[in-house]
Amino acid sequence: MHGVAREFRPFDIADPFALYARAREEEPVFFSAEIGFWVVTRYEDVHAIFKDPATFSSENTQAPYRQRPAAVQRVLDEGDFRAYSGLSPASRPSTPGCGGSSRRRSRRGGSRRWTRRSVRSRPR
Repeated sequence: MHGVAREFRPFDIADPFALYARAREEEPVFFSAEIGFWVVTRYEDVHAIFKDPATFSSENTQAPYRQRPAAVQRVLDEGDFRAYSGLSPASRPSTPGCGGSSRRRSRRGGSRRWTRRSVRSRPR
């Protein structure tokens, strides 16, 4: 690990913007060992990722960032709790084949309200 990745502190959010700007210039995609995920900082890259659900998936984002204490994990295991929230149809194991198209349908209604034009026109 080197450069921006070494300095990245995902839970220190007081003023991360200077680091984000550096990341976009020096290391726009890097792996964060602390959270176990790739960090993507440029709009164009994020946009490309969102357009390619076959390659990039958010299925594991419901898992915790840090390992749970053994006592907590034992309670969850005994209660048959899973890492997913159940809110996303794609994360429900009882819904086979429920992937990209259902996700797009579920997001379509809200996405029309969040266009650049509509956000800019709202009073601040």
